[in-house]
Amino acid sequence: MLLCLHLVPQPVFAGTPLKLSTGEYEPFTGAQLPRGGPLVELVRRAFAESGYVVDIDFLPWKRSYGGAQDGHYDATFPYGRNAEREKDFLFSDSFFTLERRMYYRAGSAINPSDPATFTGKTYCSPVGYTLYKEFSSLVERKALNVQSAPNHASCAKMVAAARVDFFVTTPDAGELAVTKAGLTTPLAFGPFGKSENHLLVSRTHPRAQELINVFNKGILALKARGDWARIVNQHAL
Repeated sequence: MLLCLHLVPQPVFAGTPLKLSTGEYEPFTGAQLPRGGPLVELVRRAFAESGYVVDIDFLPWKRSYGGAQDGHYDATFPYGRNAEREKDFLFSDSFFTLERRMYYRAGSAINPSDPATFTGKTYCSPVGYTLYKEFSSLVERKALNVQSAPNHASCAKMVAAARVDFFVTTPDAGELAVTKAGLTTPLAFGPFGKSENHLLVSRTHPRAQELINVFNKGILALKARGDWARIVNQHAL
């Protein structure tokens, strides 16, 4: 009987909640959203599959990322993959794929599918957001300027006021940003690729790979039962 008990896998953090961080990314994550938004609920449920309880703090994106990097948090989410982040973090499998849109002023001659039209323009990016790979070479050559803003609603206002030329986000987040900005003239938009969203655990975390494996397993279980789709649909996405 004792041998059997030893063979039963137990959560390493049993009885001690995992500490996770995220930021405000409505309608996907947000302290004021029902159950924290769909991505927060997916993360909670994925870890719950293996008996883990998680406490999630909503922070500015830089603090969310830095807190996981220095070990104050066990993991952070949702983030896209890039080479700089891979130096410091292990990445889960993508657990949510988002279509992206580029928002710009009508008549500005910007074409989301033609990078040549970005030359000499100014791109608005919320503080703490990564630079999309499509813009990297342009920024390195100083052919594209980057202006930071508190959030996408601020970017929408700045585009409308011709202080910047465009911003990029998902359709849901973009429409919400335009609404919050109170624009009287709608912005033009066009498709601009996709974003994969991951959970990140610092490479210095003593159980980094274990947490990644637990999370990936949980997401697969939710998808297999149809719970992943039900959660997303309940949040009206």
